[in-house]
Amino acid sequence: MKKLILLLLCMSFLLLAACNSNTDKPANAPSDDPSQSETPSQSEPPTQSEPPSEPSEPTPSTEEIQPFDYSVSYENVQVYRSSQGGVWAQVIVEITNEGSTDIYLDYASFELLDESGKRIASSDSVSSFPNVVAPGEKGYYYEEIRLDLADVQELTLSMQPNVLLAFEPRAAYAVTAGALRDSLYGGVELSGTVENATDKQARSIYVAAIAYDAEDKPIAVLYTLLNTPLLKGESTKFELSSFMLPDDFRAADVARMELYAYPLQLILTFS
Repeated sequence: MKKLILLLLCMSFLLLAACNSNTDKPANAPSDDPSQSETPSQSEPPTQSEPPSEPSEPTPSTEEIQPFDYSVSYENVQVYRSSQGGVWAQVIVEITNEGSTDIYLDYASFELLDESGKRIASSDSVSSFPNVVAPGEKGYYYEEIRLDLADVQELTLSMQPNVLLAFEPRAAYAVTAGALRDSLYGGVELSGTVENATDKQARSIYVAAIAYDAEDKPIAVLYTLLNTPLLKGESTKFELSSFMLPDDFRAADVARMELYAYPLQLILTFS
């Protein structure tokens, strides 16, 4: 019986203690329930806009185009009648590289005009020999063309060279030749040998000989194109002969010759 009374007294004290703990709690005390707790909001500082960037200057290219310069140092047109009766013209234009880098002489064009300014003949595919010219050296546009004329007459040359910056240096091959000789069929002939002294196989090799008179003026160009592949260290023979020079042209008229052997180089241009 005493145990029952003690148990009831303990339960009464526990109930009284629980009631006192609830009434003592402040009204504004934070709730123990985390879901009902309020976190004071803090306004984030406004984002500062970045100042407008100034336009950047273009970065200079590491591969600037090199300037080049040239001059037409000599030109001549000679009109004559061949032994076969036709009237022909020989055109020679000398281009000197006045700059500090190699230049490329692309196909040029010219017109031949009479005294009244009438066009007698023209061409837009005149080759140069050589076609890549180093600083201080010369290249020669050359053409022999038949004219639609009954008689020989004086003509004026109007030439438009096509000079570009060379995209690669001229690969010169070793060339040797014997003496220039008169041909049994008219004109002159020259024989020699070309050797590929480079480390690459050679294809489409131009061989050209520039003839100069006693006044060191160019008077003729002999040339040919060798299409036989030439391996490193190999050599091959060549034969040059004039096409349609004046009938009175002789090997004795030539005071000296410049020989060139080089691969064919082409630059595609679009207008």
